[in-house]
Amino acid sequence: MSLYTILIDSREQNPYNFKGEITKVTTIKTGDYSIEVIGQSLQTEIAIERKSLNDFVGSITSGRERFEKEIVRAKELKYFAIIIECDWEDIENHRYESKMPVNSVLGTITGWSVKYNIPIIVGGKRNRCEDIVKRLLLAYLRYKDKDSKKIASVTVI
Repeated sequence: MSLYTILIDSREQNPYNFKGEITKVTTIKTGDYSIEVIGQSLQTEIAIERKSLNDFVGSITSGRERFEKEIVRAKELKYFAIIIECDWEDIENHRYESKMPVNSVLGTITGWSVKYNIPIIVGGKRNRCEDIVKRLLLAYLRYKDKDSKKIASVTVI
């Protein structure tokens, strides 16, 4: 029996598989991924938003106002991160569909990381991003409640 279940938002269009992990599709108010431990959802504490590069650029251009409101709402969580499925070079080499200048995309990533105090992770290929999301969720469990032996026993691999 697993102590935790990875939660996947029901609106996620291309969800991660998390091979070997127990997952549950549910509605997550903020973000695309969260976790529950011993049957208790932690989505009011932790969430991770996944974006493809084109989706991220769209979210900071035509969808900027809506996306920025989501980030402000996410500040209520104890931990929130955005992971972008691309390499830094993909941005530098303008490998996205929008005409938004490269410096504007990079400036938004670094600027919002500081302005909103949230990690925006340029994670590389999809399988690497999936691994990063899993590691972040499990790290949260490990460090959220140092007094809980059950949670502290979760191994972050």
